Amino acid sequence: MFKAIKKIKIGHKTLENNLFLAPMLGFTNFAFREEIEKYSKISVFTEMISINALSKDCNYCRDQIKRGASETNVFFQFFGNDEEKTVKSVQNILDIGTKIDFFNLNCGCPAQDIVKQGTGSALLKRESKINIIVKRVKESFNFPVTIKIRSGYDTTKHLDYNKLEESGLDALFVHPRTKKQQYSGKIDLEFLKQVKESTAIPVIANGDIKNKEDIIKLHNIIPCDGYMIGRQALNSPFIFEEILTGKERSFNDKINFLEKYYSNLIKYDVKDTYTRIKALSMLLTYGLKDATTIRLKLSELKDPVQIIDTLKNI
Repeated sequence: MFKAIKKIKIGHKTLENNLFLAPMLGFTNFAFREEIEKYSKISVFTEMISINALSKDCNYCRDQIKRGASETNVFFQFFGNDEEKTVKSVQNILDIGTKIDFFNLNCGCPAQDIVKQGTGSALLKRESKINIIVKRVKESFNFPVTIKIRSGYDTTKHLDYNKLEESGLDALFVHPRTKKQQYSGKIDLEFLKQVKESTAIPVIANGDIKNKEDIIKLHNIIPCDGYMIGRQALNSPFIFEEILTGKERSFNDKINFLEKYYSNLIKYDVKDTYTRIKALSMLLTYGLKDATTIRLKLSELKDPVQIIDTLKNI
């Protein structure tokens, strides 16, 4: 491993490396995460889990809270703004025998349907509420508590990281763009640097990290404690293995990944299997010659098996 990749301690848990798969709605379910972890022992995030729904009944979030048998370091990410419902949600997961390795509160999602509920990046305007939720979860359970933030809502604004530490926060995942920016523009390196210099707890960088070279470049500017990759893992599910080992994978490997992923979705009766396979198949074609034509053809198919067979015949 190179200098930027190392062990990381979050709370009382030590991880073998400091690479993380970002939470992505519609993608980072247990079947996807398990396949990722087969090739690289990184830490992974669930899809966002609704606290309002889960506090009522686990069946509302059945697929989001399912954990693969071979998964080792799973961050369960929640969105909501009520501390008692948060504790109830976590307890509901534990009561059905599902293990939670790490807790993460989403304070960064910029999607309008999330923000209008007063959750996601809307929490950046209610810092006291973030502290309350962190403290209640920390007092109630024995696993590390983390949050994922952006650099602000409409404009850049830091949280009080000392207060967060006092509340029991164990790590910060930082996407240095504002909610207003969504995914446009470049990440704010100065903001990230200021966060890193302002707290003793681990700071994990997220945003615009696509490969080993991006990590090295970022590490040379700001030696963060870890690195999170999201969308690039959808274009290349082997990106973490490539970073850790230097091993390159072929397009056929991507098709095999998709096939195994589909098999697990069917085996465990995951909702929206067709939508999930179709969306991922489109992203896997990134970088191929005539990718636009291929995606157009895939968009017309109505069956996951047809999608996989079409990719095999490219």
